[in-house]
Amino acid sequence: MAWLLDWGAPEWQEDGYEALRRQPLVLAWLFCHRAEANLKATRSAWRELARPIEGDDGDLVAQHRRALERVGVELKARAHAGALIERTLRGELFVSPL
Repeated sequence: MAWLLDWGAPEWQEDGYEALRRQPLVLAWLFCHRAEANLKATRSAWRELARPIEGDDGDLVAQHRRALERVGVELKARAHAGALIERTLRGELFVSPL
């Protein structure tokens, strides 16, 4: 559960959130929702960067879009990992294909 706390919201490690540390399933569920919301916001920002920025020489928007693409890949991986953790905590078994 330390991974979910490390990659989740920083305030989750504070004293007011001890219930999350006692309930791994709730932590995983909340982590998934947060990761998906962050991914949605990153995608929205990427789309908005399609509009010209005043004073841009053409490279500024491209740099920011590349940065958002990297962030998006990381957020998607985190959301997927969190979903796998949540499914496991709910008792789902994963069997490797032969």
